[in-house]
Amino acid sequence: MTAHITINDRDFGRAIKKTLKKLDDRRSFFAQAAVVADKMIQDNFRQEGALFEEGGWTPLALSTKLGISRTARGGAGKKAVELRKAPKILQDKGKLKSQWKHMSTARFAKVQSGVEYGAYHHYGSPKRNLPKRQILPEKKDIMPKLWKLLQAWVKGIIK
Repeated sequence: MTAHITINDRDFGRAIKKTLKKLDDRRSFFAQAAVVADKMIQDNFRQEGALFEEGGWTPLALSTKLGISRTARGGAGKKAVELRKAPKILQDKGKLKSQWKHMSTARFAKVQSGVEYGAYHHYGSPKRNLPKRQILPEKKDIMPKLWKLLQAWVKGIIK
């Protein structure tokens, strides 16, 4: 007779099935991934584009800095220049910076601008005389953070 211990799938079967079921429901992971993307977007605004573009975003045009506007004093159809403090790039009124929508399911996460003109600034628009100013992270920028998030998420499930 020998002394022994037998370990088989009956010992772990239920725990493995439960763990696999939790791993299959990735809603919480993708919801957290959207938050990571949004945080990177907000950090990029604080740094005026320097998070993703060396040197940051293209500086504002002189007309934007000066604030060319119509005024009743200047007469109908005439323009007057009002001096004003130049806003941070892409942050004059704050809508583009603050209106980002998060969407996530068990299969994906998406963060998109809540204003239509966000794409014109992100991709640039020669027709509108807008230079490209990258707002969103590229996959190469965000994937290292998402891998760490995934590792922590899996570790939390199997603990």
